[in-house]
Amino acid sequence: MFENLAQLKTPRARRVFAFSATTLLILELVLLGLLEHFSDSIPDPYFSVIKEVLVHLTGASITAMFLVGLLVYLLPAEEKLKSVEIFSPSQTKALHDSALLTSDFWYHHGHIGRWVRTTAMPALARISVENGIITTIKLILLNPRNSKLCELYAEYRNQISFKENTLKTIEDVQAELLATIITGQKFDQGANGLGVHIFLEDQLSLVREDISATAVFRTQVNPRCPSIVYRKLHHDTSEFYNAAKTNFDFAARCCTRLIPEAKFPDGQLTIDKIKAYLAHVGLLVHEDHDFLKSVMTRVQSDYHPYT
Repeated sequence: MFENLAQLKTPRARRVFAFSATTLLILELVLLGLLEHFSDSIPDPYFSVIKEVLVHLTGASITAMFLVGLLVYLLPAEEKLKSVEIFSPSQTKALHDSALLTSDFWYHHGHIGRWVRTTAMPALARISVENGIITTIKLILLNPRNSKLCELYAEYRNQISFKENTLKTIEDVQAELLATIITGQKFDQGANGLGVHIFLEDQLSLVREDISATAVFRTQVNPRCPSIVYRKLHHDTSEFYNAAKTNFDFAARCCTRLIPEAKFPDGQLTIDKIKAYLAHVGLLVHEDHDFLKSVMTRVQSDYHPYT
């Protein structure tokens, strides 16, 4: 019935074996009972032979059930990790957007945080105001002061064939990072139900993690790669979701936290205000007008990277 004993590790194979063995044993016992019942109508030589064969078959079946049952007990059963799923790149946008509707926090460990800036923060702010709650957002981003790190990220982005790649230079990466930082600070100090905490790291990973109240999304810089999702289940033996949250906390503790007391100037967004704020928090990596203008343009953009 089974090509090899390893198949008995699966729950379905074990159920099939138990059902088949039990059915066979019951059939043999029924035949023995019928043989005894009709013993008077069966000639003696045939009766003895048939009875002896059935008795030996029954004994062999019982022995086989015991031995295989012992083997099944010793073989660990395989458990399907129901919390881990793989999705195609085309499903990434819908998965992220739907998770925003049911989460009271969002952790992002990535690179420039563009999707969080243009999509997640506005959506979570709207939902927080509607529900009267405070939503915590924690971001671990690349350190814009680390030119080598930004250069490595820009080089890798240029190696990938994007539909629209707007990150071709170190300055492009730094402008995106500063736009995310400014947007996060503006949301944090506004009356929109968001508490934004920003951490800057000096190492590069090609994997991003977004953690919501229901799932962990692991995506890559390369948009052609599938995403891995760890669902939060009540009876999840894998512990992937909890491990991801713990790992995020450990990573944040190894980063430099942006000064939370530093406030972005109120009123209309201007280049002078951007320059003053970045100088105050020690992130004024370039002072030329064109660079600061590109930062402001990105802050005001609603570009969705997954469209």
